Amino acid sequence: TYTMLNGHMVFLYYLPLALVLSLMMFFGWAAIPGIIIGLLLTLAHGMMFEQSIGVLFHFLIPCVLCWGGYRIFVPQRQQVSHGNVRL
Repeated sequence: TYTMLNGHMVFLYYLPLALVLSLMMFFGWAAIPGIIIGLLLTLAHGMMFEQSIGVLFHFLIPCVLCWGGYRIFVPQRQQVSHGNVRL
């Protein structure tokens, strides 16, 4: 959901950071290349190089810190199976 505020589009909820964190919880470091490519293709599309690097860091730094804290403080949850992958 979004609204217009002073001629700019403002999102009322922001899910990409939650999506990035959930990808890190399931796939770990293997999710980083896909996250970077996805952010560059969607959020940083049409930005200058410096701005796109800033967008990447604003997503990756909190995500990696939260994921690292989860892995440090809840070590027994790392071996939990997320279900059967076979259909």
